Amino acid sequence: MVWIFIFLVECGLLSYMDRKVWKSFYTPLHFLMLPYLLVLLFTVCVAGNFGLSPFCYSSIFPWAAGLPFFALGGLCIGFLPGKGKPSGKTAGGREPVLQAFAQPPSWILPGITLAVLLVFFVNLGIHIVSGDPGCGFGSDCFGQGLVENRWVSHLMVALMALLVVHVFAFDPSAFARGSGRKTANGLLLILILLSIFALFVHQVKNWVILPLLAGVIARILGRKTVLRGRLLAGVALGGILIFFSSYLLLYLCGEDMFPKGTAFKDQISSIMRLFVHYVTSGTMGFSLDMEQGFLEEADPAYLFTPFVNLWHLFSGEALLSAHNEEFVHTGLNYTNVRSLFGTLYVFSRPWLFYLFSFLGGALCYFFLRLFRAFPRPLPLLLLAWVCTLLFMGWFDSYIQLSNSFEIPFWILVFTGIDGFFRKRKLLLWK
Repeated sequence: MVWIFIFLVECGLLSYMDRKVWKSFYTPLHFLMLPYLLVLLFTVCVAGNFGLSPFCYSSIFPWAAGLPFFALGGLCIGFLPGKGKPSGKTAGGREPVLQAFAQPPSWILPGITLAVLLVFFVNLGIHIVSGDPGCGFGSDCFGQGLVENRWVSHLMVALMALLVVHVFAFDPSAFARGSGRKTANGLLLILILLSIFALFVHQVKNWVILPLLAGVIARILGRKTVLRGRLLAGVALGGILIFFSSYLLLYLCGEDMFPKGTAFKDQISSIMRLFVHYVTSGTMGFSLDMEQGFLEEADPAYLFTPFVNLWHLFSGEALLSAHNEEFVHTGLNYTNVRSLFGTLYVFSRPWLFYLFSFLGGALCYFFLRLFRAFPRPLPLLLLAWVCTLLFMGWFDSYIQLSNSFEIPFWILVFTGIDGFFRKRKLLLWK
């Protein structure tokens, strides 16, 4: 329990220094630190109960050691001149990013989204007709079969980026305004729902939750949405709903994990245990890994798998797996995730751990600085995506997954295309 006290004091001090420099609560440090702190406290409360193994408190050390170096990287960027104001007003009283995004979106992004969704539904129909009858709709093997074609797989990643953009662009208040804006936002809402469905069918929960979360964070950072308790509750309930719905779909399709003969009450109980396992899988995974003396071998190449594999494609070497191959059993299920700093600690040597923590903080705060210097949609969406990956640090590190880099690439492409059509006044409404 001493580690908990030390970590709480450290978080308070780091938060104070960070807010002194950046004059804002919406910084990479807080998006990284606070979710982990909440999950850690939840883990400590449930560990040793409900079948979970006891928690190893010394596993907090990598976070207690890594966070100051991450914050130090941010402070170094913050002390550079010209970092800008967190929320300066324009002459019209509008936040800078809202002034830049006040124009309605062009037709092009909804058009691209419809094209991607058309490809998805055609692929879905073909897969249903020609797929394995044993892989029912909504099952894991059904979702994996949908993206066996690499071209379709990349299109689905592009759809994730479009979902981020559309969630940010959506204006709920437009339904109380003129008919043109109401129609346009109605179309955006339909596209958002269809995109969620398309990603949901693939049964990869994180890649449904992350784009939605990034869109919400972009709205908060851009002052389009005010962060209130109701919003936090809605985001949490939305994530829980996606989690439960995905496993209920497995139950309905009769997957082996939940046979159809299982009573619905028992099914709900099983999903609740899986939910506890999912929330604690990063903290408990690293705790058990540390207790066993670390099952993995230190290999910094794992932390940068997309770039290493890109080199291996040209050199002809074997590609690395982006997933940890060492599983531990938490008492509820197996897990191969170790949280963000846990993964850095396991796969890098001590001096590299501190260096990566420092450079990671500097890079993340570079995006915050970039947004303040150029309060435009592209820097905002890139910052929101970085903060989203940090927000999920309680679960695992995402820098070894190619989607983490492909999504901001597509955001760059789509905002560039949208900006081109904006200048030509080809708007979704006038």
